[in-house]
Amino acid sequence: MLITKGSAAALSLASPGAGIDDGNTVTIVSIKAFAYLVTAAANAINGNRTVLTFGPAAANLIALRAFNGIWWVLANTGVALL
Repeated sequence: MLITKGSAAALSLASPGAGIDDGNTVTIVSIKAFAYLVTAAANAINGNRTVLTFGPAAANLIALRAFNGIWWVLANTGVALL
């Protein structure tokens, strides 16, 4: 998924379905140099995180893989997990 909005933005990430989406990956990349917040359901990222905060730089990215209803981080450049 590419974030192309020309200003700061708040976005949502749906939780993967346990047993349904296992193994699926999503890579989120900021194309513009703005700060972005991506929010998921409680504890849906790495089992204990809810928010991805992209720093204000183009090409920041996070790659996630689904397993058992959780998004697990595979790669991360310039994104804070809260």
